[in-house]
Amino acid sequence: MNSGEITEILRAEYCKMRKSRSFKLCLLAGVVFVILHSIYVYKNLYMQNEQRLLDITNTSNNGALNTEWYEMGILQGWIGTEPFSGYNNIFFLVFPLLAAVPYGVSLYYEQKKGLTANIEGGSMRQYYTSKYLMTFLSGGISVSTPLVVSLIISACYLPAVGTDPLALQTMITNYDMFADQFFDLPVLYALIFIIIDFIVGGLFACMTLVISGWCSNGIIALIFPTLLNAVLTRIVFNDEGFEGIRSFVPGYFINPSPEITVCTPAGVVGSCTIMGLVLIGLYVLNVHASCSYK
Repeated sequence: MNSGEITEILRAEYCKMRKSRSFKLCLLAGVVFVILHSIYVYKNLYMQNEQRLLDITNTSNNGALNTEWYEMGILQGWIGTEPFSGYNNIFFLVFPLLAAVPYGVSLYYEQKKGLTANIEGGSMRQYYTSKYLMTFLSGGISVSTPLVVSLIISACYLPAVGTDPLALQTMITNYDMFADQFFDLPVLYALIFIIIDFIVGGLFACMTLVISGWCSNGIIALIFPTLLNAVLTRIVFNDEGFEGIRSFVPGYFINPSPEITVCTPAGVVGSCTIMGLVLIGLYVLNVHASCSYK
């Protein structure tokens, strides 16, 4: 198969992914969710904080008030690091599902409908490769787009300034991963986690694709990454014997506002590498099994 044919397969797979109803619905749901979060932050956090400043400024008797006031920065309005509303917890709880739904079970349904029956030999390998690439892309886009939209909305009314550690406006401490960037370069901090979440979202989507090739139930494949992530997070969190591997659990490091201070760059790289290698191995097995079946 020449490069032109490979390009055509990739283009066709990309068009199917981009036009799929599930992909559009996930993007819409994610964007609507962060818009609701932004409305909540603006009304209940930002406006109250500004009112507090007016009260301090206008009063003629400052001694009767606690005059401490801290300016809200861009990350206090970003869903990734705003921990007070509950939107952050909900978003990262459904993170694996948001990554899996858009295109994760496309292979399962195409096989079920018999659309792959006429693909043979080297074409099958190219088909699987393009399917995995587009699934990775769909998962990454689905989870990172809401984070980007939330950051843009936050930037519309909050300055890109760091947070004072004494302000108690965040759960981030000086011991957390990339804490220096959080306090001094907030936009860079957000972009780092958006990239991390894009990669992990793509890997979760590919995990769904792999499982769908080995089981006969699309629903099981769809929810598998969510269940696996939840089980690993809870087991590792509750059992002190697993404390040494906490930094490798995606459920911890995908959230820019971490539950516990254990995440490290080495853990992020190691976890993504392990997941990637396992998925590549399963991809090879899937291709081999499909070609052998032919």
